[in-house]
Amino acid sequence: MGQGASQVIGVACEDETDQHNVISYHIVNKLCWVGAWLRGEGYDVSCPKGHVGCTANKNPAEPLSERETGYKIGEKLAKHDLLVKYVTTDGDATSCAG
Repeated sequence: MGQGASQVIGVACEDETDQHNVISYHIVNKLCWVGAWLRGEGYDVSCPKGHVGCTANKNPAEPLSERETGYKIGEKLAKHDLLVKYVTTDGDATSCAG
């Protein structure tokens, strides 16, 4: 993912069945069209969550991180006592380090 990216979707799928079901995911979004519109109208608002209806969950100035996305997915899996033995990802990804 490039640092100019504005959204990340991390997905974890099981490989025990032929269905390869999604067992967890994590979404990061820097975009907020409501905030952009409000700022265009002259309101002093900030994102994320600086106003009602904010759709961003990460500050636009913060970098996106594959490692952080992997960590968040791991946190969700840990709450359900799931054991992850193997992780398959692309060669340069750091998501499995999370």
